[in-house]
Amino acid sequence: MTVAILKLGGRQNGPETWREGLYDCLRSSPNIHPIQVDSARLGSLLRPGWLRGADVVHNYHIAPAAIVYSLLGRLLGKRVVFTMHGDFLREQASKRGLKRLLWRPLNLLALATAHTITFPSAYLRDAITSRLPWVGPKSRVIPNGIAAAGSAAKPSPVASPGQSAASARPQVAGRSGQTWRLISVTSFNHAGKYEGLIPLIKAATALTKAGERLSLTIVGAGRALEIYRRLYATPHIHFAGYSDDVAGLIARSDALVHSTNLDNAPYVILEAMVAGKPVLATPTGGIPEMLPPQGLVKPTAESWEQHLGSLMHQAGYAEKLRRQCIAKLKQFEWPTVGAQFIQVYQRH
Repeated sequence: MTVAILKLGGRQNGPETWREGLYDCLRSSPNIHPIQVDSARLGSLLRPGWLRGADVVHNYHIAPAAIVYSLLGRLLGKRVVFTMHGDFLREQASKRGLKRLLWRPLNLLALATAHTITFPSAYLRDAITSRLPWVGPKSRVIPNGIAAAGSAAKPSPVASPGQSAASARPQVAGRSGQTWRLISVTSFNHAGKYEGLIPLIKAATALTKAGERLSLTIVGAGRALEIYRRLYATPHIHFAGYSDDVAGLIARSDALVHSTNLDNAPYVILEAMVAGKPVLATPTGGIPEMLPPQGLVKPTAESWEQHLGSLMHQAGYAEKLRRQCIAKLKQFEWPTVGAQFIQVYQRH
């Protein structure tokens, strides 16, 4: 069976990392031959052999060329699968210009064209099908997948400048007297995402003013970045802008803190789990489906202060949270997730 994955490419983000992982997973599956097709533009139509040879067309974005390829695939009798990663009905308000105008109709066309629509969380499926009931009969929840690192089950050492990793202390044990390095990842193009940072920023600011040793690095780019940098940057709160090495930044941090008012199933949480880091996040969207209850934080500055204080000072709290996050990881590993996609591909 040949599966054509319609590749968007561009900046590395959650959906693109997901697509690369799906492709690698399918390559190792018997009787499955995945190919990646550049669907950022219509040039792939000049080489239509891929479409004739494909059994399945799998799309995950709404570039006009990808919609055209999906329509052609359906007309040629191919099985068309669409994976939706976000609530497009809520996200439309954050779009600008022509993209805002086309956002809803292109998403609706992608949904209508697909034989099966997959959602990475029950939350997102329910959010869409409650407003678009016709999507329900062809929807299925398949969580985001990630390649699990063999070292995720035990703490990895974190080296300080001038210190070798081998002699560094464990990442969540024996941190007394050291600065806790926290990382958060967001988009400064989506108000629901960057406005959700404010309780976390207030909590971190209050804790550092009280003498706590912590640093908060916020990764992400967008229209509101410079505004937030001017309003909230301190010697302890750093706005790093865009990075194509989020996984590396997480590996060099002590914990992921994810505070947001709008999200579905953020890939960065899985990246932190694989790195063996404890994760704290607001219970937004599909996040409660990803994390243990101990990792969920009410979206208030007071709640963030309490949880960050426990992370830094309560004996065993960080290590217990880290192990609970790792235990949740198994359901997101690619062998498990890939098998679910193959079932969808083979459905007639």
